[in-house]
Amino acid sequence: MNTSAMLALRKLHWTTIFILGLLLAGCFKDDGEPPQEDPFYAGRVGEVDKTLLSGSWAIHYIEWEGQREAVPENSEECGRDFFVFDANGVYRDYVLDYEYNCSYTSSAFQWKDADGVITLNDASGGTLEMVVVEQGLSKLIFRMKFDLDEDGKDDIFELTAYPYEPLDSDYYSETFARNPYQEHLDKIRFEWQEYRGPNQFSRYEIYRSAVGCAKENATLVATLTQREINYFIDENPPAAEELCYFFRVYTAEGLLGESELRSVDTNGFPVASVQMRQPEVNGNAITLSWESYKGYYFSHYEIAARNFTSGSGYGYQEVIIDTIPERTTLSYTDTDPPYFKNPVYTVYAIDIFGNRSTQWQMGLHSWEVAYSRPELLGFTAITKVAVSKTQPLVYLYGREDNGQYSLCAYNYQTGARTVCSDVVPEIFTDMNMKIIQTSSGEELIFPQGSDFLVYDPANLALKYTLKPGISGVQEFHVTGNGTWLITDQNLIYALDHQQDQLTITDSKAHFATFQSFGAYGVLELANGRFLVGHPNEGTSREYELDGQGGLTLTRSEVPLVMSNLYYYPGLNRIVNGNDQTIIDEATFEVTGSYSFPVFTYGAGRSQGKILGSNNDPTNAFSTSYPHQKKGYFYDLITGTELSVGTKGYPHFIFEGMNGDLISISSGLLRDHLGSSVPKTDLFLERTGL
Repeated sequence: MNTSAMLALRKLHWTTIFILGLLLAGCFKDDGEPPQEDPFYAGRVGEVDKTLLSGSWAIHYIEWEGQREAVPENSEECGRDFFVFDANGVYRDYVLDYEYNCSYTSSAFQWKDADGVITLNDASGGTLEMVVVEQGLSKLIFRMKFDLDEDGKDDIFELTAYPYEPLDSDYYSETFARNPYQEHLDKIRFEWQEYRGPNQFSRYEIYRSAVGCAKENATLVATLTQREINYFIDENPPAAEELCYFFRVYTAEGLLGESELRSVDTNGFPVASVQMRQPEVNGNAITLSWESYKGYYFSHYEIAARNFTSGSGYGYQEVIIDTIPERTTLSYTDTDPPYFKNPVYTVYAIDIFGNRSTQWQMGLHSWEVAYSRPELLGFTAITKVAVSKTQPLVYLYGREDNGQYSLCAYNYQTGARTVCSDVVPEIFTDMNMKIIQTSSGEELIFPQGSDFLVYDPANLALKYTLKPGISGVQEFHVTGNGTWLITDQNLIYALDHQQDQLTITDSKAHFATFQSFGAYGVLELANGRFLVGHPNEGTSREYELDGQGGLTLTRSEVPLVMSNLYYYPGLNRIVNGNDQTIIDEATFEVTGSYSFPVFTYGAGRSQGKILGSNNDPTNAFSTSYPHQKKGYFYDLITGTELSVGTKGYPHFIFEGMNGDLISISSGLLRDHLGSSVPKTDLFLERTGL
C-alpha cells in the first residue's frame, strides 16, 4: 500500500467507509455458516458478548495489507464519528454534520450475530458483515471488506475501536421505542439506550397520553433513577384504543433530551390462553375448572361453547355462556347447557382492551363434553314437516346425526320421539309431506317423484303407494272435501281418492311457459275455488272445482304471485308473507298490512293468527334483520302485533291443539331447518303469549 493511498484512507471517516461499503457490497450475504477457508473469517471469536458490545464505539486504527494507521479525530472540539450497538438489535452510526455545533446525522440499521460474525442490514435489504476477532471491555477489533480501490476485488480491512463517550448530545431519546419482539407484544414495554454520557446521570421519565395523543395532556407514569434500567412496562394502563408515550432523560445538568410521542395501538394484543381441566358432568350440569390467567391487563374470563373441535365452515359457531370478572375465580358450573350436542367448552381470557386469548388446543384450552340435552331431536337437518290436526304430534323428515335420513313422529307436548318409520323415503322432492283427512282417519302423504307414499300417522307404517299416472308432478293439495289437486308443468288435475287409488276426474291447462320444478303452488279458497301459480309468473289463475270433480277456469289473471300465501277461511282473507299484505279473498285487493313477523311461517290453528319471526331463512347473519330468539305473531282480528321470547332461534312455529305455540328451534344460528351444521341443535319448545 503506497503512502498516498494510506493518507487518503486516513482522511476517510469511519462512517463514510461503512456507508460506502453498503453501496459497494453488491450481492446479499448468505446468513448461513461462513466458509471456513475464507481468510476473512479466520480467527474470529466463537461468540460475540452482547453485553460487552452494547454501547458507543469509535474507530482509532485501521489496518490494510499489513499496514496499520491511526484514524484521527474529526475535530478537536467535537471529537469523532462513532457508532452504537443497543440491546434491541439496532445499530446506529453518528456522522458529524456541522462541526461548529457538534451536531450529528444518525442512521439506523438492524444487527444480529452468529458465530462471531455481526451482520448489518439496511432498510433496502443490503447487508454488510463485521467479523469480530477480538472483544473486551476496552477494545473491539473486527474485519470488514469492500472494494475501496475499485479494482473489482474486495479488500479486507481490520479496524480497532475503543469505547467512546461523545460530547453529551442526546441520542438516547430517539432510541425510546416499544419492544417489537413476539415475547413482549402482550404488554406495553418500552426500551431505550442506556445513558453513557460524560455527565452525572439523574433520571429517566416516561409520560403517557390516553386522549388525543398529545404531550399537553400526558401524565408522568414512571421515574427511573437507576441508569442501567433501560426499560419500562406499563402494568396499569387505561382501557383506551390508543395510548401514546414519550421519554425524557436528565443529567445533573438538567434535561438532556426528550423523545417524540410513540403511539401504541392496543387492538390485537396477544392474550395468554387459559389452561382448562377436563369438565365434569353431573346430570344436566357441567362444571368447568381452569388455571389462573398469567398474562397482563386482565379484565374477565369468558365462558364459551362451540359446536366444532377444529376447522371452519358454514354453521361453525360459538356462544358466550357467561363472564367472570374475578381473576381468582377458577371454576364455573353451567346449569343451562347450550342446545347442541357435545358442546366444546373454552375459558377465554379477555384483557382490558377487549382482546381475547386465541389458542384453543383440544385437551388443553378446550374440552369436548359428551352431553346432549334431552330436548334435542337428533336431527342435524329437517327438510319436511307436517302437523297432526287431531293428535299432539308433529312429523319430521330429515338427516340425523349419524348421517342417515329418518321419518319420525314427536309429541310436541312432551318433546318425546314416539315412533320412526321402518320405510324411509328414498327419492328427494321439493314437495312437502302433508297430513290429510280421509274416511279412515288421518293419513300422512309423502311425495316420491310422481307417486305418493301413504303412512299410518299412528305408527308410521307404510300403508300403500298412490300412483296418479301423472309424470313430472310439481305440487299436490287435498281439498276439504277430499279431492286431490295435482299440477305438472302443463296442467292442473282433479283426482278422486278411493282406498289406494287415485282417479283423474278432470284437467285444465294453466301456464303456457314451462317453469322450474318444485315451485308450483295451489292455494284453496272458499266455495270450491283455488289458485294455481308459480313464483316466476306475475299472476296466478283461479279455478273452480265442482262436486263431480270438474274444473273450470274462472279467472286467468289474479294479481298474486304464488309464493308464501296463506288463506284464512273464517275471515275471507289471504295473507302474503312476502310483502306482509292482507288481501280480500273476493276482490284480491290489498286491505291492510302488518310489520311483524317479517318472515311468515303459516297460519295458526285458531282464526286470524299469523305466525313467524324476524329471522331471514336465507341468511342467518343478515344485517337487515339480525336473528333473534323471539317469535312474532299478528292477530288479524284485533290488529295487534305480539312477540314472545324463545330458548332458541325459531324456524317453524305452529299452533298446538290446546292453543300453545310450538316452535321448531335451533340452538345456534342457521339459515333454515334444512341447513347443514356440524352437530345436532334442533329441538321443540312450547311458548305462549
